[in-house]
Amino acid sequence: MGSAANTEMRPFTVKNALVVGADPQIQTLLSQVLEPGSWAVLSVPDNRAALAAARGRAFDLIVTIEKTSGREDIDLLRQIRRVRPHTRLIILAGEGTPSDVIASIRERAFSYFSKPFSLDTLAEMIRLATEGPCWDDGIEVVSGTPELIRILARCDVKTADRLVHFLNEIAELSDPERNQVATASREMHLNANRAWRTT
Repeated sequence: MGSAANTEMRPFTVKNALVVGADPQIQTLLSQVLEPGSWAVLSVPDNRAALAAARGRAFDLIVTIEKTSGREDIDLLRQIRRVRPHTRLIILAGEGTPSDVIASIRERAFSYFSKPFSLDTLAEMIRLATEGPCWDDGIEVVSGTPELIRILARCDVKTADRLVHFLNEIAELSDPERNQVATASREMHLNANRAWRTT
C-alpha cells in the first residue's frame, strides 16, 4: 500500500471573528489582516446582536463599533465574559474617558481605541490579538484612577505594546512622550523577563 493511502486527512480549523457594525474601513481592514480561508468574519448591527451571537458560539476575536461609548462596550464585554470567559475583544469607542479605559483593562479587554485612531495601529493590535496563547493574565489593574494607576503585567514585548497603547488612551501622550513610555515599558518588561529566566 502506498504512502498516500496512509496519510490521515485532518480538518482545517477556521477561526471566527465578530465585528459589530458595518463600517467599510473596519471591514476592509479585517479582510486584510485576517488571513482569508483561516478566518470567518460575521457582522452584526449592534451590541445586543453581538451578545446574542456570542452566546450562540465562541468567537476568537470581537471588534466593537465606533458609534457606541466605551462604557457600553465594557458592559458588553462583562456580559460576554459570563458565557465566553476567554474572548478577545477590542473596543472601538466613539467616545470614552480615562476611567473607561481603566475599566476596560480591569475587565480584560484586549485593547481600547477612541476616536480619532490610526488604522495602522488598529491593524497591529488585531494581529497581536490573533497570535499566541491565552492572554487573560497579561495585564491586571491593582489600583487605578486617571491620575495614578498601578498595574501588574506579564513580561513580554506584546504585553508591553498593549500596555503602552492603553496608557496612551488614558493620557493622550504626545509622540515624544509615547516613544519614551514605549521604550521604558519594553525595557522593563524585557529586563524582568531576563531576570525571571535566570532564576
